[in-house]
Amino acid sequence: MSLKHSYTLAAPFYDAFLTAATRGARKRSLSALSHFPPRDVLLLGVGTGLDLPHLPNQHRYVGLDLTAAMLLRARPRAANLQFIPLRGDVQRLPFGDASFDVAVLHLILAVVPAPTLCLAEAVRVLKPGGQLLIFDKFLRRGEAGWKRLLNPLTCWKRSAASG
Repeated sequence: MSLKHSYTLAAPFYDAFLTAATRGARKRSLSALSHFPPRDVLLLGVGTGLDLPHLPNQHRYVGLDLTAAMLLRARPRAANLQFIPLRGDVQRLPFGDASFDVAVLHLILAVVPAPTLCLAEAVRVLKPGGQLLIFDKFLRRGEAGWKRLLNPLTCWKRSAASG
C-alpha cells in the first residue's frame, strides 16, 4: 500500500492517535515563531493541521501534504491564519530555491521513504539565514543515529554560506 493511500485511509483517525500525545512538543517547537516579524513559513507534511492552532498569526503559511484527505481536515484549523493548503511531495518540493524563511518538519522525517531527500529539499527552499524547525520522535530501526544527533526538538539556522 502506498504512503498516499495509507494516509488517505488514516485521515479520519489520525487526530485521535496523535493530538494528546504530541500537543506539548508541537507547542514548544512552534513557540519560536512567536518572536519573529512576519515571515513565509512552509509546513512540510501539514497533515490534518495539528500544528495550526499553535501558530502565531503574523506569518504567511503554506501547508504541504501528500493527500487531499489530510488537507481537507487541516483547512478549518487555519481559520485565523494566512494559510495556503497545497498537495505535494515533501521529497520533491514545488518551490524555487530560497523561497521560505522557515520550514517546519513535524513528524515527517520518520514516515517518508527518503528522509534525507526531504531534509535536503527543506534546506534548498530556505532563504539564507532561514530556520528549520524539526520535531520527529518516531524512529525506524537503523535510523536512530543521525536523527538522535539532530535531537527530537531542533532549531537549525541556515547560514548564508550554505546557500
